[in-house]
Amino acid sequence: MTRTELQQQALALPEAERLQLANALLESVAPFSLNTSEQAKADRAIEAYRANPDDIRSADEVHGRIASSS
Repeated sequence: MTRTELQQQALALPEAERLQLANALLESVAPFSLNTSEQAKADRAIEAYRANPDDIRSADEVHGRIASSS
């Protein structure tokens, strides 16, 4: 199987499975772990994003607001 074929198969997976695959691949290169508190905070942030994806702001927007408030 070529890399391109593998990538096409991976991209055809449902979102949840792609996320699991991505996490497994990242862990194989740069393993890290979150403590319980960090994991809970990350989970809340993900849920907040999923509930209101339009509420997200780009880094440029945030930096602009910070710069204009100084």
